[in-house]
Amino acid sequence: MTTWVDGLRHALAAALVAGAFAPAYAQTPGVNKEGVGKDRILLGTSNPLTGPVGPPCKPVSDGHLAWFAHVNAQGGVKGRKIENIVLDDAYKAPEALANGRQLAAKPVFAFFAGCGTLQPPVLMPIARQNKMLYLFPSAGNPELMTTHFVYSLFPLYSDQMAAITEASMKKYGPGKVFSVLADVPGVEDNIKAIVKAATSGGGSYIGEERVTQREPDYTPLALKIKAMKPDYIMILMTAPATAKLMNALQAQDAFPAKYLLGTLTMASPAFLNAAGSLVNGKALVGLPVVPPDDPRAKSCVDVLKKYSPETPIDAFSLYGCAAGQVFSAALADTPEPVTRASFEKTLMSWKAKNVTEVVSPITFNNPKHLGATQMIMTKIVNGKAVAEGTIPLPR
Repeated sequence: MTTWVDGLRHALAAALVAGAFAPAYAQTPGVNKEGVGKDRILLGTSNPLTGPVGPPCKPVSDGHLAWFAHVNAQGGVKGRKIENIVLDDAYKAPEALANGRQLAAKPVFAFFAGCGTLQPPVLMPIARQNKMLYLFPSAGNPELMTTHFVYSLFPLYSDQMAAITEASMKKYGPGKVFSVLADVPGVEDNIKAIVKAATSGGGSYIGEERVTQREPDYTPLALKIKAMKPDYIMILMTAPATAKLMNALQAQDAFPAKYLLGTLTMASPAFLNAAGSLVNGKALVGLPVVPPDDPRAKSCVDVLKKYSPETPIDAFSLYGCAAGQVFSAALADTPEPVTRASFEKTLMSWKAKNVTEVVSPITFNNPKHLGATQMIMTKIVNGKAVAEGTIPLPR
């Protein structure tokens, strides 16, 4: 059977073959070799606007495009407009490679944001070759935390799941933890993190199920879970697969004794619209941003409503907006002349920088170049994520 990992290897091989025949692209007039001009700065994004993950991922780029439109309407940053070129990769490696080559040839100042684990392995070599920055991707690839030119706001899934597991046990009592995880690169690290967190929280880890997310029927898994009687179930899958699992758990009366645990997918409209009523009061979700209904989200909510009214206001679009806010603030703090090196120096100088209320105070000067210091613990209530407090992230 071909696994997701095998599929990614084949896609990357195809992408490299396609890259050998990549067309030449003309450089954008009015900007220097680092994508900076007197009146503008170019950013480049490869993001799934269509395809299987288009619905949750497109709002990420919609979010930062909306914030940049707001900034530009105010005259830009020190008279320089932020131009963000967003290209659709449909969550396919060859398209992401072509996009990366095209954007690097513009040239853009940095690869910016994006959503998904497939693109970083394709884009990082291009960034390295062109001495570019890769800023704030919404992805859980471990390599992002060990690559010097990458700066992240999005914690690794292993860190997210460890944080929510330990925090849940601290607040609601220790217990037995079972995991249902997508069988993707990094799954071993995710399991190790959950095991460690369950033990640290005074509980125990009783096993996991790795899924392809295309199972036609989750009833056998629901019955297995029912027999194991977990107190907590940690879930990391796509929204449709998670919703399908919830229906199977409901049908078999197999929900955990305490809580379902998850990441931002479980707070997405795609999941909440399909299964929000099933998990009402039963799910705890760690978010890298505040929930949409939280007063702290107002700056981004107002901008999204004005500049991108068709975009759903959720954790994905708020993350994109927050990424735009962080970039704008760093650009404002960077002295002239603006270069990649001087911008990077600005990021590294920040310590608990209060850039926006949407994310935690920012500190990039750590081995992971991870700006976020904490997440928001939320509970799913009446189809919405409601903030319950903050969760410290492993540093």
